[in-house]
Amino acid sequence: EALPWGTDADTIRAYLYDHFKAPVSESAVEQALTNIQEDAFGNTFDNRLIAVAEMTAKVQSALGFRQHSSNHSSQPVPFLAIGAGSDAFADITSIADIPHVLCALEGWTDTLGTIVVSPE
Repeated sequence: EALPWGTDADTIRAYLYDHFKAPVSESAVEQALTNIQEDAFGNTFDNRLIAVAEMTAKVQSALGFRQHSSNHSSQPVPFLAIGAGSDAFADITSIADIPHVLCALEGWTDTLGTIVVSPE
């Protein structure tokens, strides 16, 4: 059952609580709905994707999960992409390369350093 984006904030909050037992504030859901309506990305899929990411963070927070950790080393983290479009990430070996690949794919100026992979 998909998250009911076409409804109101109370229905979405009830859905999140019913499925995850995580209370999410009405203002957080309203903000996600506003972001979708503002059409920042020019398409429903990407607008909802960002809203889902926001709701996921709220649910994780309500359940006590943290979004980050300081309990790790400075060693590179291996990266493996699978699925549609994963070939764009075939040559990278660390998550540190992901922003560079995304810049190349989107045609953005990579202000983070050297572009690792160029789009075909």
